[in-house]
Amino acid sequence: MATVFPFTERERLTLEQCSFLIAVEDAALAAVLDNRVKDLDILAQVMQRSGSLYHDLLSTDTTRTWESLAKKLSNQGMEEVINLPVKATLGRSLVITKIHLWGFLYKIAASKEFFADYKGVIRTYYHTALFSLMAEDLYRSIIATSKGDEPWVMKATKELIHVWEERSEVEMYSFIPLLQHLWRARGTLVPVLGTLMGSVELLQLSLQLPASWHDFLDARGAEEEVVQALDEFLFSISYEQQKTLMKLMQRKGLASISRSEAKDLLQLHPSQFLEGPNEDDLATIKLYRSFVRRNNLARSRRDALRNGPKHTIEQHLLMYLWSLKN
Repeated sequence: MATVFPFTERERLTLEQCSFLIAVEDAALAAVLDNRVKDLDILAQVMQRSGSLYHDLLSTDTTRTWESLAKKLSNQGMEEVINLPVKATLGRSLVITKIHLWGFLYKIAASKEFFADYKGVIRTYYHTALFSLMAEDLYRSIIATSKGDEPWVMKATKELIHVWEERSEVEMYSFIPLLQHLWRARGTLVPVLGTLMGSVELLQLSLQLPASWHDFLDARGAEEEVVQALDEFLFSISYEQQKTLMKLMQRKGLASISRSEAKDLLQLHPSQFLEGPNEDDLATIKLYRSFVRRNNLARSRRDALRNGPKHTIEQHLLMYLWSLKN
């Protein structure tokens, strides 16, 4: 069984340096930090003692195979907590606790001048942990809605089980930079709803995106659901809100509208934006929150058989990348 480490060596060194520096100025605050680090060490130990995902607890002679795990996990309500393995649940708690730890340190670095030099590296660790959580959520959401016989399901399940077993970065995190590229492009391209040039065409002309995005858009960009999912991502308003928006535009005789104008016309409360209400949030937080909300909307449409995108653009991208490897 692989050893579970709550921190990398570089993270551990940074934490030791932070604790020493904070203790010079505020011993009580340093004690809070040390206790949070100890809690993560304890959580990793509990996770280490939990049963391996490769073995059946009822029989030590029985070894699970990737095939049996994939069949059990796919389309079996994996998004419900009670259906997750204990080790997976503990590992998820470990990642969330790390996110809170780095967030705690980031707030100190942002408010204490003596600690400001650590702001950049702490933000990097925070982003890494948050993207780790997002990657797991993305994998789980795709596998949970699969039929179990898709050509990519075995590979996806194998990678997810690896994450649950060891909480290590594996091949799946290679798609994270693609999401970061798209989020940055989203902020600079400023799509306009209702124009002849749609969001797909706009992104295809973008020099900010890597080749993988252009290949994906060339292959899947003509599909209605991909366009709908991409519009939700770019405009940060749901498919249903966009339908309402189009009716309002027709009523007012508007041929096109920008993202900011769309929000004003819909009279949306800030909390109704898919990326959340706080403009000062880190971009990574906005991206993760947007994904969670869009994923929840997609799942509700699937369950209720309603119109609109049944998968997020991130899910479409990942399934496309998987298809290239089979």
